[in-house]
Amino acid sequence: MSSIDANGSEAKVIFVTNQKGGSGKTMTAMNIAAGLDQLGARVMVIDIDPQNTIVSWFNNGDEIPFPYSNLAAATDKAPAEIKKLMAAYDFIIIDGRPQVDVRVTQMLIICDLVVIPLRPNTMDFGATEVLINQIRRVQQDDHPDIKFSY
Repeated sequence: MSSIDANGSEAKVIFVTNQKGGSGKTMTAMNIAAGLDQLGARVMVIDIDPQNTIVSWFNNGDEIPFPYSNLAAATDKAPAEIKKLMAAYDFIIIDGRPQVDVRVTQMLIICDLVVIPLRPNTMDFGATEVLINQIRRVQQDDHPDIKFSY
């Protein structure tokens, strides 16, 4: 098994989001976190979705080997709370909300990578255009190094 050595650097922040509900955001976030954990990384999962789906995963009784934080109600304080955690983890995985709003923009500004899960259908592709345009605005105005994948 491989391991990940962060050499004392700050956490890489991976933001899993799509404005389309039911696109697999939480499943994708949890699978990324589990894979990184199995590679030996120190992982924290953060829920910013008011539906609190990550919280439900942790409260259902299954043993999950990495911690989570519920920042869905943290409003404008979420970026500062995440930054406080960055020295303690190799990766912070953020489970996004099903919309494009100020909180999503805040996460785009602090993340290293945006993962946009999609189901293979026209509705998901069409709904993703607004998010991709927002990511491009953030790249242009605030964070030119942000990467994204869908």
